[in-house]
Amino acid sequence: VVRLLRGEADARHRTARRVGFYGLDLYSLGASMEAVIRYLDVEDPEAAARARRRYECLQPYAQESSAYGEAVLLGVGEPCRRRVIEQLVELRRHAGEYLLRDGIAAEDEYFFAEQNAAVVLDAEEYYRTMFGDRAGSWNLRDRHMADTLDELLAHLDRHGGTARVVVWAHNSHVGDARATDMAQRGELNIGQLLRERHGADVVNVGFTTYDGTVTAASDWGGIAERKRVRPGMASSYEALLHATGSAAFLLCPLPSGDAGRALREPRLERAIGVIYRPETERQSHMFGASLARQFDALVHVDRARARLGPRRAARDLPDGALTGADTDQDTSAGTSTIEPTVAVGTIPLASTTSVRYFPVRTRIPATPARSAPPMSDSTSSPTMTASSGRAPAWASTCAKNAGDGLPTTVASRPVAYSSAATKGPTSSAMPSARSQ
Repeated sequence: VVRLLRGEADARHRTARRVGFYGLDLYSLGASMEAVIRYLDVEDPEAAARARRRYECLQPYAQESSAYGEAVLLGVGEPCRRRVIEQLVELRRHAGEYLLRDGIAAEDEYFFAEQNAAVVLDAEEYYRTMFGDRAGSWNLRDRHMADTLDELLAHLDRHGGTARVVVWAHNSHVGDARATDMAQRGELNIGQLLRERHGADVVNVGFTTYDGTVTAASDWGGIAERKRVRPGMASSYEALLHATGSAAFLLCPLPSGDAGRALREPRLERAIGVIYRPETERQSHMFGASLARQFDALVHVDRARARLGPRRAARDLPDGALTGADTDQDTSAGTSTIEPTVAVGTIPLASTTSVRYFPVRTRIPATPARSAPPMSDSTSSPTMTASSGRAPAWASTCAKNAGDGLPTTVASRPVAYSSAATKGPTSSAMPSARSQ
């Protein structure tokens, strides 16, 4: 991705601000503390010394941040909240002094230091509460990502122009939480927050797959393995999309197209994160959702191909050994297709050459679902649907790039579904497999 950004995007815009690659999450506790101190070592050595003293409380947990939450929960560790707040407040109080140097570079350096101090602040609270308040810690993390994105947009727009951003994250983060049973647990996510804040300027794009392979671990902090993905369950969206018989296709826009009307029917949806436990797939990875309310567009790649990084050694599960034919296919160039994007602004769909575009007239007949989970009335954002009287600008771009594929018919039967069936036991000591 970095090579693509440098080699193509920058070459086309030599006189404009270069394309950037940024992180939004709060898992970088140790690295963020180091970044703040490194910045102050140059700008204000005395302030750097104060920052070191404040961050000493968290240093023992810099590499294993979850251990901080365990220590506080067991009463053997000291909460560090007050110290990290003091550090962020002091950094902001002296911003004027640090920005005396002219040029965008000085602004960038301060901005990155300030954002890293904010990461430390939110990460401290996240790890301190993750074992006692699962929904609260999840919401804190996604609010942090949404706030960071807004801060980044404001920073990039400071010198004129309007930045366009693509956020790459898991479906469970970028699909509107109000359209899933996450809402029943009191959880929100970045996809919901950005729709609420930016309306029709946001496009939530989901990715699904029916089977294939993914790179994931069996436990939190475990070794990366290339695992076989079980075929989608009969009552799931994955099975519904698989029934088209197409290897890959785009449904866009979901809210106003024929497929969108059919995919409002609540069904099971699969979420595979850094952890995948196929032996408990129903309990660990399936949840209820209304796909057309969760996303604005959907890319379905029927068979995913996992590829481990060059510094990782593949270790296939004993009960998921790959056949010779599958090995040839699964080790070819490609990545897991479980990950989604959120695009702020317009998205250049035509540049995604690996996906065959099908027209929005694709037919997936809808049928009423029995025992469907209740969905919040707020899941249908009026600014994102054609029923608002005006289709958002991205919808015309999407339709224009849809291509000339043939319409597809899917035979759909009523789904017997209970949201309670998707809730399996989760460990109180670690986030669930789905949530990461």
